[in-house]
Amino acid sequence: MATATTTNLQSQVVSLTRPAAGQSITITAGTGAVLKLDFAPDTASTESAAQDLVFSFPDGAQIIVSGFFEKGVDALPSLELADGSMLSGKDFLTAFNPDLLSTAAGPSAGGNPSGGSGDYTDDAGNLLSGVNRLGSLGTDQWGRSTEVSMDTQEPPALPAAAPAPAISIIPGPDPVPGGPPTKPVYMVETQGVNLTVNERFLSEGSAPDPGARHATVAFLITSNDGIALFTLTAGGTAHVVTIQPDGTLTGFPAGGVDGASGVLSDPRLADMGGGQYSLEFDYAFTGAVHHAGVVQGTDTAADVDSFLISASSLNGATTGAVYAHIDVIDDVPFISIGAPAAEMSDLAVAAAAVGSLAEGHSIAGTIDIVAGADGLSPAAAFAVNGAAYALDTWADTGEGQIRIFLDGATYKYEYK
Repeated sequence: MATATTTNLQSQVVSLTRPAAGQSITITAGTGAVLKLDFAPDTASTESAAQDLVFSFPDGAQIIVSGFFEKGVDALPSLELADGSMLSGKDFLTAFNPDLLSTAAGPSAGGNPSGGSGDYTDDAGNLLSGVNRLGSLGTDQWGRSTEVSMDTQEPPALPAAAPAPAISIIPGPDPVPGGPPTKPVYMVETQGVNLTVNERFLSEGSAPDPGARHATVAFLITSNDGIALFTLTAGGTAHVVTIQPDGTLTGFPAGGVDGASGVLSDPRLADMGGGQYSLEFDYAFTGAVHHAGVVQGTDTAADVDSFLISASSLNGATTGAVYAHIDVIDDVPFISIGAPAAEMSDLAVAAAAVGSLAEGHSIAGTIDIVAGADGLSPAAAFAVNGAAYALDTWADTGEGQIRIFLDGATYKYEYK
């Protein structure tokens, strides 16, 4: 068992914090010290070892208060319970282990009074013939027919039992209600938060917008026992994040937690008072997903990312898990026909602009394609009136002929 020892602490508040499992700490509390318990007294057994008071926990942890009993029952250190109530050392022992009061009273308490050789009696028999002794003063064998109680006070009332540790977590409201028009859609549901993001706002999408790829995800934790840790699970991997005494968080991956299409990062825990805590994360949508089995450009893939969050209190109460689900709307590729780039004959441009083309003349131009976030597979053919034609071949439209061909990476057309 690992141990740690403090120095002598007098006339001050000394916090007794439950050590880790199997650990032991020793505190030498001087006269006038107040011992502040950061744990419920009924979670540990109280024992004496010589003049020391020992708190022992089921997991092997121990707190030893050295010299607790040295000054006697009337000079025991006072104790402050976790709920803020104050008890004298005597009242604390009376409430939680009255057998230890004999240790506090010292070795001279009880037993026969010192300085005598035996029981006293005032029965001297008859003093003289015909003169009987006076009646007994009532002290035969130290008998007391009218004994006066040495302590007529009522025993101190037991402190109210601390409530059982309790903790809960629910989805928080949208931290940025409304937000910009392109902000991811934030929905608060019964057991979690749902974000809907759009592939078109990705850097490779059809309408890139950095502001539309980020959102804050919020949860509200309520606890009567503080918060020891929270757990974030993604892709079957659990990340346990511990809250340190100074409020810093340890155990969260430095680069965030990756999902299938985004990253959850930058956890922030804020004490709102009254046993309520705000827990927030940043979500960044980083990559397109394949919308298998749906119509590209029109459908939404549900729960592409799923993060589960739960929390635990200082004394082991645990919440159920709430979720942050991410839905992704597919990008919409589109195609447009550029204006005629060149006359293939002497025909006036004005005639081509209104769709009039004299027989024997032709025009050409570009086909502009925005592939969107999902990219574009190179076309190997094109269709005219339901019939497929290979690239760079002429197709009969009924009014003329058209061919589509690649010029480097640009699709172009020629009509005659």
